Parts: sequence; structure tokens; C-alpha cells
Amino acid sequence: MMFQGIPEQLGDKTCGLWIMHYMKDIAEDKNQHWSAKWERKANHFYTQKDIDQVRAEWAKYVSQFQQS
Repeated sequence: MMFQGIPEQLGDKTCGLWIMHYMKDIAEDKNQHWSAKWERKANHFYTQKDIDQVRAEWAKYVSQFQQS
């Protein structure tokens, strides 16, 4: 199912990382008007580089809690 204004996930193995990237984009968007957020995200795709960046940020965050 595709909704207008929501970026489309490419592939079937990155859903968690894709969702984290999408939520990060929404949270960091300074414009608090939801309709404007949706309009700017219409037909947007995340590249593999975008997903890899979220993966690296998540790995760095989780590694803080790793016991030696």
C-alpha cells in the first residue's frame, strides 16, 4: 500500500532502519505543520547511503551500552 507524501521503502530487509530514518526526518523538521511535512516528503526515496548512515548511528549508540 502506498500513501501520498510518505517515502517508499526499497527492498524488504531494511524496514526498521528505514522507519528510524523517516521518524528522524520528521522529528528534526523545524516546521511543525504536519501538512507541510507530508508535502515535502512526497515521492521521496532513501538511498542505500541514507540507510547505511542510520545503521552507523544506531551501532554507535548501542555500542555505548556494551560491557567490556
